[in-house]
This record gives sequence, structure tokens and C-alpha cells, in this order.
Amino acid sequence: MSRDDIELNIASARLLLNLIPGLDSVVLSEPEGLIPQLYRWAESDATNCYLRAYSFGLLAAALDVTSVASSLKIENSALIPIALRRLKHLFERMEKEKQETTEASEPDKENKEEDVEDNGPFAGIPRETFHNGERPLLADVSCTYF
Repeated sequence: MSRDDIELNIASARLLLNLIPGLDSVVLSEPEGLIPQLYRWAESDATNCYLRAYSFGLLAAALDVTSVASSLKIENSALIPIALRRLKHLFERMEKEKQETTEASEPDKENKEEDVEDNGPFAGIPRETFHNGERPLLADVSCTYF
């Protein structure tokens, strides 16, 4: 893979990762320059996030081969803290986005419920949902309106 063309590297890594289930894992252990390049991409914070993710996946597939895994113990031990730090960062980002989404949707949700209750063909009919913790009896709901 060319080291300078990021888009080509991303497409190549994605294609190779998609082909892995149909290939023998030994295929990844043969190219001499591929494994070290994958480690460089996985370790570098300057690497494109997609290329970094694909390189982690390709390394995982390559490390299925026992001989490759045993020869790269030092590199693997250096990569584990990096992977854990990135996972922690992604988890924190996910939680922050989830909280922002929840905060943004709560006022809208209340407004939509009020609009539904006040307008429409079923505006005067009591809801069967239980906001106060109690669900109305079917007889109370059906006898009044039917």
C-alpha cells in the first residue's frame, strides 16, 4: 500500500478487511512491509480515524497466526494501552453525545405530547398510558365514549 495516498490506503485496508473471512490468516503474515505499516497507522494519533480502525482490525486478523503473534509481542504490548485509551475516549464521546441528544429531545417530547393532547380527532379522549403510575381500567375508558 502506498504510504502517502490516504484515500487509497483507506480503500485498500477496507477491502482487505472485508476479504479476510474468505482468506487464510497466513496471507496477512507474508507481506513484510504490511504488518509494520499497520502498527504505525494503529499507533499514530495523526492517522485518519478510519485507517486507524481498519489497521486494528487487520492486525487482529494477522495475530490469529500463532507465529506472527509470538514474533510481535513487544509491539502488541505497546499497542494495548493505546487501544484502551482510544476506547475510553470513544466511550466518553458516545456518552456525551447521548446526554446532549437526551437533553435536546426532552423539551421537544413534552411539547409534542401537549400538542397531541390539545389537537386532533382524539383530543377529548383520555389516554390509556399511565403517567401517574396507574393505568385506567378498560371499563372506564370504553364505557364513557363507546
